[in-house]
Amino acid sequence: MKNIRFLFSLLFIAGLFSCSDSFLDVQPTTEDMESDYYSSEEKLQEALVAAYDPLQWCDYSWGQFAGFNFLSDAMSDDIHVGGADYSDIDILHLMADFRATPEKTLSDLWTVLYSGVNRSNIAINKTRELEGLSEDKKQPILAEALVLRAFYYSWLWKLWGNVPYYTINPSSFVEQIAADEVYEKVMEDLDEAIGMNVLAMKGNNRTYGRVTQAMAMMLRTKVVLYQKDESRYTQALTDMKTIIGSGQYDLVNDFADLWEEETEWSEETI
Repeated sequence: MKNIRFLFSLLFIAGLFSCSDSFLDVQPTTEDMESDYYSSEEKLQEALVAAYDPLQWCDYSWGQFAGFNFLSDAMSDDIHVGGADYSDIDILHLMADFRATPEKTLSDLWTVLYSGVNRSNIAINKTRELEGLSEDKKQPILAEALVLRAFYYSWLWKLWGNVPYYTINPSSFVEQIAADEVYEKVMEDLDEAIGMNVLAMKGNNRTYGRVTQAMAMMLRTKVVLYQKDESRYTQALTDMKTIIGSGQYDLVNDFADLWEEETEWSEETI
């Protein structure tokens, strides 16, 4: 009996080694699964929501605290970077003391922002490519995604200056372009999105936190002022007058109320 079992074991093992491994080669059921996936307004909305997601990664990204609300002031006298000592949020302490290095800086923010660029590119390109969906449904999605891409690139431009720029997600390395060129690219996206005039001037309790026409105009104005582009100062002033003239924004009665949770989406919030 033992000999019979041994013989069957040998035959089984021999069978395993003689079998082809072709069963491991699985063919996709479509030629291009990604393009087939983004085939409806619902799926484009999913791509757009994914493009928003990196906005919430900045506060604490992979161990680095990099909140937008104070990041630009980390090297000024306006704020104290916090932490118990230099071992707590050490990168911000180094920045505050002007001792940051290429290796010891807010490098994780680079990954966060380019993740946003990547996702925005997908939403923009898939929306442009999709046929059979009316323009009145495509344009709001496209406008939001363009503003998001401009936002992510504006921070890369502000923090690093010369950066790789691409609108189609690459499969290999992308060369840097000059900071002034990045500025122009950011303005192109904002000009296109604002020019569509399809975004609401202000959100409502269903859409708070999403891009609005006023937010896009504010971003365009901030970028223009940071660049000191005097050729666009008149446009910036017009954008501000448009927001004020809309009647949908105003100053709160008590400045201290801005720091309360109940006024997070007040009449002063853009």
